[in-house]
Amino acid sequence: MTQNENRRRTGPPSASSVYRAVIEVAGRNGPRRVQRTEVAELARTDRQFLRRNWPDVDALTLLSAEVELDRVLNGVAARVGFSGPSDPACRLSETLVLAARRVREHPVIRATARTDPGLLSSASVRWDSKLHARAWDWTRTQIQFLEPDRRRATVALTYQLFAATLQFALGQTSGGDDVQSRIDARLRSLTHACLTGTTDCPSPHEQTYTRP
Repeated sequence: MTQNENRRRTGPPSASSVYRAVIEVAGRNGPRRVQRTEVAELARTDRQFLRRNWPDVDALTLLSAEVELDRVLNGVAARVGFSGPSDPACRLSETLVLAARRVREHPVIRATARTDPGLLSSASVRWDSKLHARAWDWTRTQIQFLEPDRRRATVALTYQLFAATLQFALGQTSGGDDVQSRIDARLRSLTHACLTGTTDCPSPHEQTYTRP
């Protein structure tokens, strides 16, 4: 019995295992080059299992991306909420900026920029996809403390924030951490200007808070 056969006889994988495998393949090859064979190998199953449960590879890729986006954004909110600024507006600014960075640095975004830049460009101007809808729902949960006018302004800002960060992703393959930090600083100034009327957080914590 081969190693692959042994692994595949341990029982069917969970859906989350399949989604993670899809994201890993998409992070290597790009979201339009996800093959069942590679996913099956990583998920320790076979193509028949995948075909039976997810007959459409494109639909499986999108579903996996939705689950991964939820994981990334919720992880950002938890991290900033635990160790970020105490001022609500500063905390929201840090949350949005870190979310934008996590999105543009994600392996799938990087692979898309490398293999299919046109897809990434179109994603920055289209707002009707399921992924956009999930991002906006997440944003709305972060801004409940704002006054209604501020909420509308912040949602509009977030549209621009993610549009800009996807465009930054197209040219980031040669950019190191210094470049990413400069992008963060520009986006942080924009969010602060929208939320507080100033371009930086005035709270004393800024002297000790280490941005992720």
